[in-house]
Amino acid sequence: MATSSKLLRNRAINQAGIGCPSSKPPAARNKIRHWLNEQESEKAIELGRKVLEKEARKYKQNAKDLLENEKVLVCCLTMEPAK
Repeated sequence: MATSSKLLRNRAINQAGIGCPSSKPPAARNKIRHWLNEQESEKAIELGRKVLEKEARKYKQNAKDLLENEKVLVCCLTMEPAK
């Protein structure tokens, strides 16, 4: 089942005419896809920041201090993304 962000992305691509081979050149399709991916990435980073801050407050920690802690950073970088 597709997530809502994927549905919105597909809708934006279809509205831009990307599905029709003659409507947009490949460079235009790639630019639109790139922009959409950047938007999703920014949203994911912001969501991750909010979750980290919420969890840090729950354990009476400072999110900035956690990010500066090398062990926590290594742990976060080695985790597999959620599916």
